[in-house]
Amino acid sequence: MSKKLKDENAYDYISIKKGSIAYELERYQDALNIYKENLNKKGSSPVGQLNLKLGLVKTYINLNKPDSAYIFIKSGLKESQESRFREHEVHFLIQLGLIYIDKKKYSEAKSTFDKALLIAQNIQSKNLIIDTNIKISRLYSIQKEYDKAILILDSLIKKEAASNIPVETLSEIYYLLAENYKSIKKFSESNYYYSQFIEKSKKIGEKRIEAIDHLHKIDINEIKERENEQKKQNWILLGLILFLILVFVRFLLKRRKDSIQNQIKFEELMFKIKKFEHQAHIKVDEQEQSTDFLSEELEDHMVEDKFELEQVQNPIMPIITDLDDEIFIEKNNLEDNNTESGEDANSQFVIKDTTRIEILEKLIKLEEKKLFLKQDFTLHNVAKRLKTNTAYLSKIVNNELGKNFSTYVTELRINYIILELKNNAKLRSYSINAIAEEIGYKSPESFTKYFKIATGISPSIYIKKINQMLEDEKK
Repeated sequence: MSKKLKDENAYDYISIKKGSIAYELERYQDALNIYKENLNKKGSSPVGQLNLKLGLVKTYINLNKPDSAYIFIKSGLKESQESRFREHEVHFLIQLGLIYIDKKKYSEAKSTFDKALLIAQNIQSKNLIIDTNIKISRLYSIQKEYDKAILILDSLIKKEAASNIPVETLSEIYYLLAENYKSIKKFSESNYYYSQFIEKSKKIGEKRIEAIDHLHKIDINEIKERENEQKKQNWILLGLILFLILVFVRFLLKRRKDSIQNQIKFEELMFKIKKFEHQAHIKVDEQEQSTDFLSEELEDHMVEDKFELEQVQNPIMPIITDLDDEIFIEKNNLEDNNTESGEDANSQFVIKDTTRIEILEKLIKLEEKKLFLKQDFTLHNVAKRLKTNTAYLSKIVNNELGKNFSTYVTELRINYIILELKNNAKLRSYSINAIAEEIGYKSPESFTKYFKIATGISPSIYIKKINQMLEDEKK
């Protein structure tokens, strides 16, 4: 309950009490573990820390580890004296006396017990006085001073009514009296105290059995609670695993679907590239040295205007990917949004044929120099290079090429990089960021977006499939 209520003080207190019960039931290792777990916990009171150390001392003594016990006795005595906790000082002195007895240092044990008895009498603690006297009587018995031991034990019974003495303590007194009377061959008195000891021991046994039974029931309840909690956690874990499996399966299916779609898009793109390369090869045979050709729209206009194709030595690059004007408006390259959107192209003014042809020829020369790969290849800058104005340039591109300037630039870049990546292994080893910079994009995100919309696949997938295709061809 204290754990559920998150009451740490209550939890620590109860935990220590569980250690005390384990000690009384002679489960010394369990007691030791509990005491160690709670030792030096933050927030523990000085009294609580002393109780823990005292529990450790008693447990170590019963586990026959006097040296470990002595360490805590030493620190416990020091803290007790500094804090003036006299009762704790008596307890630690008693345990120290027992260690001296174990080491057969009887004089040191006697002086230690006498010191403890004096403090107990000063603070008028009846239980500590009785406990200390019992330990002194044990010392006398070990030293075979049986009469002295019997005198102390008899005085304890006479001074305190038996009903006022705890049954465990009274049982110990009766046992010591029986043993001491037996040692001096007073068997009737010895038998009497043995019978008293057995009677009290039965009561202690009943209490112990009752305590063990109660603890067993608590353990069973805790086990059941843990089992229920474990079952609950198992169901949650199972649900989570099933959910993750479902997500993973969906991911695999989507990945498979994407892979198939990417392959289809790639094959379509490769078909367009081969078609273009075939057309380019024919043009080379006809002595038309060019990597581009006029779009059908531009060619129709040029025929209507009696502009001979043979006079144009560097026709505009053919469209491998046909981009949508409404989508491909690169805002970073626009200096006048109204001009790019085609308003000037539809404005009421006429451009002379000679001017139109001159601008187109100059535009082709800029393409030949691949100036469209620079970031500053904007409508304003290009118009400035061609010694015309943005309105004229915008209208010519719109009317002759059937697209706005931004789309025109994007097509040039994407078409260029598609072919270049196919034929240039070194370029394929570049990062997407580096490739984007190579063709005039300020960010890899913009490049990837335009490439994917134009081709249906991302640049990275395109590069991967080109490499796979070339590997398969080698095999």
